[in-house]
Amino acid sequence: MSSAESVKDFVLQIEKTLAARRLYHPGNAAYQDASQRLLEKCRTAAESDSFTVRFTSTDLFFDKVSLLNRPKHDESFFFPLFRDGLRELTFTADISARDLDAFLDVLETKERALATDDIVNLLWRRELTTIVHKAIDGIGDSEDDGEGGNELHGLVADLAEKIKNPATPVTGQKYAFVVDAEVKVGQTDMHYDATTLRRTFEENPTVLRLEEAEAQKIRGELDQDRDQILVERFIEILLVIARSPAKTIEPAAIAPVFQQIAEGYWTARDYARVTAILTHLYAAATQAPNPEYRAALADVIRRFLSVERLNILFLDFVGGALPPQTVPGCRKARRERSS
Repeated sequence: MSSAESVKDFVLQIEKTLAARRLYHPGNAAYQDASQRLLEKCRTAAESDSFTVRFTSTDLFFDKVSLLNRPKHDESFFFPLFRDGLRELTFTADISARDLDAFLDVLETKERALATDDIVNLLWRRELTTIVHKAIDGIGDSEDDGEGGNELHGLVADLAEKIKNPATPVTGQKYAFVVDAEVKVGQTDMHYDATTLRRTFEENPTVLRLEEAEAQKIRGELDQDRDQILVERFIEILLVIARSPAKTIEPAAIAPVFQQIAEGYWTARDYARVTAILTHLYAAATQAPNPEYRAALADVIRRFLSVERLNILFLDFVGGALPPQTVPGCRKARRERSS
């Protein structure tokens, strides 16, 4: 049975080998030595059996033990795998140098080369026989251990913590939060002090009072599909953050959540909501004042609207499965993807 130490040696060697491949030509001795060491360490880790590593956005696990922690995504070779839906990689005992080299080629694929593709498709086309991958497709797919493996839960929890304790914004602009037609909560930037707004509410509870009509509306909503309403409210919060001039939450924390929500609606063939969320993303990607948010959301659209999905949308439209009212939104999002 593989040990955590041998598997960790192997995954650390992946980082070293990728660094050597960036620095040296394939004919260089250092390049070849790093590749050979990687093969040897993989075979040592596999021993007479296979071993499986699993990913989250920041950690690489073996048998529920974190072997690598890389909070910064640009320093993590496995984050692109996680971002595109990959959750597990199994390396068999008869691992081949060819498959390892092809796997490293996929890891080295640049972002611009993935404009119409993703990591999972690249791995699938490589036809690796000694490296088996497992990916998820949409919201609701969970890990085998059944311990709340839906990765969207983790992304949402992490994002909720950031919203509750936001960082100091990049800009120093001033805002006025209008809670009611007669109530202005202040002229200072609330993002500088995450507790200011809460203290204002505590000092002036009348701000939170609802008129009877408003209360009835909320009760009516809660009698409907409460989970869906909560998801929609959550999406609205994310869009407000994305369209804020200040960057209080990293775009890299928000983009994967939008991606998985859209994937979930797609898997359910809920074209109306797919179109709605893409329309909102397109508006934010073109109008948000912060360029980092614009770039992150535009990237979500490009990744989601792959050539295969556009072909499916066209066939469903011709076949009558796609409601006509959703076509304008899809066209607008498609233009964003092509730009």
